[in-house]
Amino acid sequence: MDKLFKKLQTIKSKLIVMLIIISIIPVLITGVSSYRISQKILTKKLETTSTQTTKEITRGINNYFAGMSNLLNLLANNIDIVEADNKEFFEFGKILISDIKATDSNIISIFVGTELGMYYADSNVIPASDFNHKTSDWYKQAVQEAGTILISNPYKAKDSGHLVVS
Repeated sequence: MDKLFKKLQTIKSKLIVMLIIISIIPVLITGVSSYRISQKILTKKLETTSTQTTKEITRGINNYFAGMSNLLNLLANNIDIVEADNKEFFEFGKILISDIKATDSNIISIFVGTELGMYYADSNVIPASDFNHKTSDWYKQAVQEAGTILISNPYKAKDSGHLVVS
């Protein structure tokens, strides 16, 4: 053990240890500073790309719903739909509803309900015999905010279990 200690006490050993320390310290400092700089740059890029992606998704969703709003305005202003209580008019309205539904595979169903009690849904879902659309939240809100296109919060459809909006 004494021999090993004496070997480390020589000038040669001291010089080797000093040279190793002198060469390792700059490498460590360079490595740590490079890591921190890289981390800041990558974090900034992640924030930027995430923000851009979120903006693009938002723009896409807004454009989709703007298109849906245009279709809804078309239906809401069509005389065959406005006069849905008149069966002669509404027969043409049903054709329009069918054509609009065929334009977008994301449209599950289109339904019309009037104050006089007429209710029509183009889907294969038949409402219960005691169903009264005028007691539904969507109908009450639509009457309350007449002339406005309302989009519900997402909910699971009872018939399919898919997440939908009305």
